[in-house]
Amino acid sequence: MNRLSFKFTTFIFILIAYASCSSIKTAPADMPSATPKASSIFPKQKGSVNDFENILSESEEAELTRKIQELESATSDQIAVVTLVSIEPYLTIESYAFDLANDWGVGMEEKDNGIVIAPGKELKQIRIENSMGIPQRLTDSEAKRIIEELMIPEFKQENYYKGLLKGIEAISLQLK
Repeated sequence: MNRLSFKFTTFIFILIAYASCSSIKTAPADMPSATPKASSIFPKQKGSVNDFENILSESEEAELTRKIQELESATSDQIAVVTLVSIEPYLTIESYAFDLANDWGVGMEEKDNGIVIAPGKELKQIRIENSMGIPQRLTDSEAKRIIEELMIPEFKQENYYKGLLKGIEAISLQLK
């Protein structure tokens, strides 16, 4: 093998090695490395409202879905509500909601405009997870305020529908 062909072969090898390394995705810091693929961790999305804890009536789910669809029609922003039974194997609701949003593909890919509202009644936790196209209109501090001032007071009264409705309405006002 001549010197030029050795350099070219070495260059191609380095290029392939670099390309394969840059496409490797790592698990979140709080997720054990020996867990199954993300798609087997998360429940299958049923629609805009995914009540896996069964804390909403059918009519409440329908009304929340209608509010979400109104927002999507007006802005193209997408919201997915998911009531959480468990966040295992994750340690934090933040990491779980982030990966769930990505797994479900919430938001339009080119606009990155999805929001996941993830309360867990039994977990006593809630997260509003914004994709990258949302924080200019709904900051993390505004999402925190919505949770603390509008949603949690209703949840403490066991009124999960009203808390979710107030949260979705407040988010809609911020995004429009």
